[in-house]
Amino acid sequence: MHQLPQLRSVLLAELERRYAPGRSKTGRSYAGRSYAESPDIENPYTGRPWLRYTAMRRGGAGPLALVFKAGVIELLGAHRFARMARRLGYRLNPGFLGVYGFQGGEPAYRTLLRHWLKHAHDADLLMCHPAARACEGDGLGAQRTAEFRVLASDEMPGWLAAAGLELR
Repeated sequence: MHQLPQLRSVLLAELERRYAPGRSKTGRSYAGRSYAESPDIENPYTGRPWLRYTAMRRGGAGPLALVFKAGVIELLGAHRFARMARRLGYRLNPGFLGVYGFQGGEPAYRTLLRHWLKHAHDADLLMCHPAARACEGDGLGAQRTAEFRVLASDEMPGWLAAAGLELR
């Protein structure tokens, strides 16, 4: 939603109001520099957030139907949003993984997750929607709990290690 043309300008304006370059949570500047001048560091003084970039990681989307779905999400404004955000000095994740149809239970999610991890690069974002238990009325509740069980499984550390990844 954040990248849609009707929302991205409003979102970025609000973020600039809250996290203007050089403004800290206490109103002091950060060493006389704006965040845009030091984009490679975590900035604990400003609390300036990184923003989600939804351009799919090439090769990482999975089966053709999921490539199509991830492509649609990307076409909803990912590149324009990223250009606008970068111009303002915001950091974004370089790739986006985890788009799927929210079905198939643990077996399907396990297969997809392993594929995504295999194709992930440093600082990519993996979208997931896990829940320890389903909430009444949540049509995705069963799949959310399947995600949770796969992500919390004893296999997960091995998959991360095999892909050369660590969670941060």
